Amino acid sequence: MALQCEVICICVPGPAEMQLVTVGPGGILEGVKAGSVVIDLTTNAPAVVREVGEPLKARGAHLLDAPLDGGREGALAGQVTLFVGGDPVILGQVKPVLDTFSKSVVWVGELGTGSITKIVHNALAMSIDLLLAECLTLGAKAGVAVPRLVEAFREGCIVSQNMTFTKRMPATLFRGDFTARFALALAHKDFRLAGDLAAQHGVPTRLARSLPDGAAGGDESRLGRSGPHSGVHPPGGARRREAETLVLTRSLGCPDLLW
Repeated sequence: MALQCEVICICVPGPAEMQLVTVGPGGILEGVKAGSVVIDLTTNAPAVVREVGEPLKARGAHLLDAPLDGGREGALAGQVTLFVGGDPVILGQVKPVLDTFSKSVVWVGELGTGSITKIVHNALAMSIDLLLAECLTLGAKAGVAVPRLVEAFREGCIVSQNMTFTKRMPATLFRGDFTARFALALAHKDFRLAGDLAAQHGVPTRLARSLPDGAAGGDESRLGRSGPHSGVHPPGGARRREAETLVLTRSLGCPDLLW
């Protein structure tokens, strides 16, 4: 089959299966011809992708790792996003094939970076899902109807607009601006209030409980009152470290931390 194809797409459960169908007995490697392009759509290990890429390259073939994003819904609708690692020239040659079943194709770097991007993207997505479930449960147990919480979250800037990623980070962190915008002490106060509420209503909040320690970076002495709301401004290095920590906590999806 590989001998007859110029473009070969693979989508299997994981690294072991991808290795088997590419370099295993009777796999793609045995029949692939020079100039062919193998596209791995699997959520895969970057090391495995690069390892498989070497023997394919020796045969004159090309490998792109292009894991799918969009879930079952996107796949059924032909509206997935592909995070692609590999030679951008080769990607340009096969993009018309990818366009037949995707809504967008994003080149992210050399071979293996597509898999890296998908791994961290999935980890972020699943973490947000779990944290959102904790926060919705806590709000409901504390007395707010779930439909009202959903409406409030939709109108707020964090969940509906993903403001941290689409506006705040591009305006600050991505430009090298680490100026503190919020005090860690105030962040801890918000976490403490949420923790107290969870304890009062018997709601397990394993993820939310872990965030205050991360915000302090394991150093309670850093819980100063710096930031525009405090009137206190620490030295440059401390301010930079505090801002970096605050960016991290917000990137984890903490809904009531506002700049």
